[in-house]
This record gives sequence, structure tokens and C-alpha cells, in this order.
Amino acid sequence: MSFDDILEHAVTDALLMVNGQEFVVAGIEKVKLASGDHLMWLWSTDGAWLIVDREADELIIMQPIEHEVEEDDDYVTYAGGSYEEMQEDQGEIEAAEGEADHEVGAAFTVKQFENGESGLLRSLDWTGYGDELWFHGKMLEEDDVQVA
Repeated sequence: MSFDDILEHAVTDALLMVNGQEFVVAGIEKVKLASGDHLMWLWSTDGAWLIVDREADELIIMQPIEHEVEEDDDYVTYAGGSYEEMQEDQGEIEAAEGEADHEVGAAFTVKQFENGESGLLRSLDWTGYGDELWFHGKMLEEDDVQVA
């Protein structure tokens, strides 16, 4: 699917196939980062997180982490692998629909870590909520997302 097709089908209860796995859209959050980027975050019913960055032509699928992530300065360790911090940004929710967990105006900090082998880790820290969530995933191509 093209980015335009993905955005067109980004509605609650939509069933997508993302990297060969079913992805039922439970919530949608439109996000503005301090860097100026505007993203769409799709949350699935099982906690997966699809990040759609139309401006940068990036799609990222993330799954929640159930194991401990060990932090050490600009590096983290997860499942025996080492990841280096590559990016940090702040932002806020501009719009939310469906079963989105956060309200418009909710602020967050997001950090991305990479292992050099296309593996990604992201931490998502919600300001005022005290929740730091960790996810692991990878970059996708447009054809990795299909309407089911």
C-alpha cells in the first residue's frame, strides 16, 4: 500500500496486515514532535504500535517489550543485544480517536535506539503519567502493509 492508502485506511476497527501479522486498529493518535514532524500513531488491540511518518516516508512497527531493558548512558541492553541511542524528541498529542490511551495535549518524550542490524528499540515516556513504555521493532516498506 502507498502512504496515502495507509492513511486512508487508518480508521478504528480497520483490519490491516502489517508485516504478515493481523493488526486491528484500536486507536489513532496524531502527534506533533518538537522537531516539527507530524506523525500518525496507530495502536492495535494487542498493544502493537505502527508509526506512520508521511513526511519522512517512514513506517515503523513496534511491539511492546515484556522483558527488562537495562539502561547505561547512551546505550541499552535488551535480550542480549546492545542498542545505541540515535534520536530523542518530545511531542504532544494533537488529536486522538478510538481507544487511544491519551488525551489531546498529552506530552511525551520518545527515544530511539538502534543495534546496527535493523533492530529498533523505543522508549515512550508520558509526562505527568509516570509511564515509561518500551517497544522493539523495525522499519517497514510500504508493501509490508496491506488491507486484510
